[in-house]
Amino acid sequence: MIKLLICNFEDLARALRRFEELFGAPEGSAEACELRDISNGLRAFEDKVAARIAARRFTAGSLIDVMPRSGLDPTHRP
Repeated sequence: MIKLLICNFEDLARALRRFEELFGAPEGSAEACELRDISNGLRAFEDKVAARIAARRFTAGSLIDVMPRSGLDPTHRP
């Protein structure tokens, strides 16, 4: 099994094209094995992107929580 690393959107596009070429390969063939490797790489990339989005949301939420509210905020009650 080869560990496929997708580090940028060019790698992602290349992996998706290859996935499309191999889709439907007979089970047990070398192509099916490569297809599984690509699928695992795509999942790993998806997990990495999701983790980055979650980290940014957490950071953004933290900054908003500690920022003072302006006098223009209608929900703010002193």
